[in-house]
Amino acid sequence: MAPDALRSLWAEPRPPNPPGPLPRDWVLVAALVCGSVAEAAIRQNMAAPPVLLIAALAAIAPLPWRRTHPLVATAVAFATLTVLDIVRILTDSQGALPSSVSATLVLTYALFRWGSGREAAGGLLIILVWLPITTVADPTSLADTVAAYGFFLFAAALGAAAKYRVRARIRDLEQVKAREREQLARELHDTVAHHVSGIAIQAQAGRAIATANPERAVQALATIEDAATRTLSELRAIVGVLRTSENPEYAPQPGIGD
Repeated sequence: MAPDALRSLWAEPRPPNPPGPLPRDWVLVAALVCGSVAEAAIRQNMAAPPVLLIAALAAIAPLPWRRTHPLVATAVAFATLTVLDIVRILTDSQGALPSSVSATLVLTYALFRWGSGREAAGGLLIILVWLPITTVADPTSLADTVAAYGFFLFAAALGAAAKYRVRARIRDLEQVKAREREQLARELHDTVAHHVSGIAIQAQAGRAIATANPERAVQALATIEDAATRTLSELRAIVGVLRTSENPEYAPQPGIGD
């Protein structure tokens, strides 16, 4: 059972219609950039300016495209930070990175919210490579290290939960639409059967009295015409409802949250 579950997760497709960069993404980028500049100017014991610039850009720049390209955004951010931390270790560079690096939690969330199973697995591997390296570059206590792993795992779990919640909502709505179409199909069958039966009876009556009473035969034909017109009108209405229920415009959106 476990291998089947893993294969299912691995083959899981990406959610449809991921939104591109939104206005609030640029607001977030601007806020993080301003915060990084202010932090570099005020906070003591920061890393060298080139290191701060690279770290901030690595974490902030991919944010607007985290939904449409979750794996690429994750790979760019964490690979850049990994190389930067390795250089800091080799050169024994001191100083803290900007707080904007915490934006990588947003990338982790987006990876599991908008990425496929393969993308989530690949991105998680990149993140797990970076985490021990950054703890060496910036030595912390055991509690802080465990907390850092916990934050990233929580962000991943939150993204996966959001994806499955939206998918379950879409599946429930599709089931409701399927039941509605089935009910409409039954109503269509009953309506057509009722009107066709009436038309058949009127046609038989008209034929029976055509020679003896032509005027009543004409009335029967008028009744048949009226019944046929009502039947066509009801058919058009039911078909219109069916088409409306199948229109993608009425499908639930997968959610455009981060």
